[in-house]
Amino acid sequence: MSLGWIKLHRQLLEWEWYEDINTTRLFVHLLLIANHKDKNWRGILIKKSEKLTSQIKLADETKLTRQQVRTSLNKLKSTNDITIKTTAQHTVISIINWDLYQEKPNEQPTDNQRITNEQPTDNQRITTNKNVKNVNNEKECKKKEINTMSANANDTLEIFSYWKEVMKKSNSSILNAKRTKAINERLKEGYTVDQIKLAITGCSMTPHNMGQNDNCKKYDDLELICRDGSNVERFAGNAQQLAPRQFSAQAEKTINNIIDVELNFD
Repeated sequence: MSLGWIKLHRQLLEWEWYEDINTTRLFVHLLLIANHKDKNWRGILIKKSEKLTSQIKLADETKLTRQQVRTSLNKLKSTNDITIKTTAQHTVISIINWDLYQEKPNEQPTDNQRITNEQPTDNQRITTNKNVKNVNNEKECKKKEINTMSANANDTLEIFSYWKEVMKKSNSSILNAKRTKAINERLKEGYTVDQIKLAITGCSMTPHNMGQNDNCKKYDDLELICRDGSNVERFAGNAQQLAPRQFSAQAEKTINNIIDVELNFD
């Protein structure tokens, strides 16, 4: 493969064929394959900026159809971007203003320029180090935040599952936004998972909340239990003070874990 490179200015974005994908693709391909110096081919001089080729070969190289190549060549010719010389034996395409797309000798950096460019100043190095440190700190904070969110999500799900079991709720009961918010707010205030579980157990032991009231209606929703800190404390106190009753295995385990521990809700 030939060495060297071509230049493409951002003004190409304003070129009239730029939005024509096939024509742009073909034109850039012609820039890349055009001779960068004069060559002889079977007694024919092919000058720099020219390429001896054919529509079939261009179609194969660009993966366009032959018709697409023919159409794009005609477009480029109509706007004087290229000229085409065709004989019975070959086709020579010449790129007009070819020099505008070529590297210039003085555009290649010298060794001193390259070394200077590749060596950052002390200020640049310090700035870079600070930026890297800031990025690392941000990543670490984000990692901790994700871990905290994951832990809170697990705690919330554990509390919800416990509530469903103790209150004998069906699978139609869901962890909706209100219940999630109430649980998360209490956890953020410092109440533990076991303390909230104890409050759930206490609510299940409170006759009024379990339907023994004038309305014969249960007030046992998880959102109500966790609505504020005072509710958590009140229901947890009921679990410790009210007469023993039949509990599920999980409820009994929760009470046993906490009943002998002085609760500190402050």
